[in-house]
Amino acid sequence: MRPLIFLGSSSSIDSFVQVARLTNRQIAGIVDDNFFGNTSDICNVSVIGSELSWNFEHTRDQFDYFVGASMVPINTNDRNKRLNMIDIVERYHLNLATLIHPSSYIYPDVKIGSGSYVGYCASINNRVVIGKHCQIHAYVGISHDCEIGMNTCIAHQGMIAGINVVGNHVHIGMGAAICKNNVVIGHHAVIHPRITVMRDVEDNEIVHLGGNNTRRIYGEVVRS
Repeated sequence: MRPLIFLGSSSSIDSFVQVARLTNRQIAGIVDDNFFGNTSDICNVSVIGSELSWNFEHTRDQFDYFVGASMVPINTNDRNKRLNMIDIVERYHLNLATLIHPSSYIYPDVKIGSGSYVGYCASINNRVVIGKHCQIHAYVGISHDCEIGMNTCIAHQGMIAGINVVGNHVHIGMGAAICKNNVVIGHHAVIHPRITVMRDVEDNEIVHLGGNNTRRIYGEVVRS
């Protein structure tokens, strides 16, 4: 394995670092021009450069990369930064590391896209397909025959029933659950923490119970 460079950082970087170390990966450092604290290291990993000046062309074959920038949808700057990091990966055809915690239970026929992360005690059942740059955090359960799009995050203790499709760039909050089969979660959707969803979710929809939201959480989609 090539030494690992994290592209960007976030509050989850310590989890990524732990899994890298548990799987005997050498960590070369973090490339990030603007990060929380602006210290010279994060989680005892040195910040070795900025994405604005790092020579990706020259280092393409020397390192594996992992996009560690934040996936939290409420911060537009962080979300745009992550998308920019993914664009850098594609533009320079960088080698991607996939980080999987040794405690997770993953069926042999599961397909996990490069650059993805699976955290502590996650359970991923048979015939699940997960796209590139996804984050499946601790204690997540994904049942059989699900399809998860690219750059999608399922936060801690999230649950997805079988035969469901989750789009690209989706954020499923901590403890949220998709508890019905044959549900489609649209691209760029956000499901707030602890919400139980039993219907399709449209592209760009935010599913929550606060404020002036009058959309039903259960049953068919209510369209205006």
